[in-house]
Amino acid sequence: AQLAVLLDDFAPGFSMIAADGQRLPAEALPALFGGLRGARPGLKIEIDELAVLHAGADAVVLSYRERHAWSAGATRRRATALFTVLPGGQPQWMYLQETWA
Repeated sequence: AQLAVLLDDFAPGFSMIAADGQRLPAEALPALFGGLRGARPGLKIEIDELAVLHAGADAVVLSYRERHAWSAGATRRRATALFTVLPGGQPQWMYLQETWA
């Protein structure tokens, strides 16, 4: 049930370039998130260096840095994300590009 709620935040045409260069379409998200569930005990995600690159009535492009820290390690990545806005104002992820930092 939690996975379904999470997936509602992604547009049907969502695509992603992961930090390792792998291209992932929206159809890959259930397996991706399902496989990661519980894989990093104590995971905390911090976001900083947030910048709005574009803001319009129906879309926003953001740039930010993420730090993922868990009991066995930590990683950093930079990301650029495109969100579209549904009627009523609900944002949905449309595109995400990640790069190791």
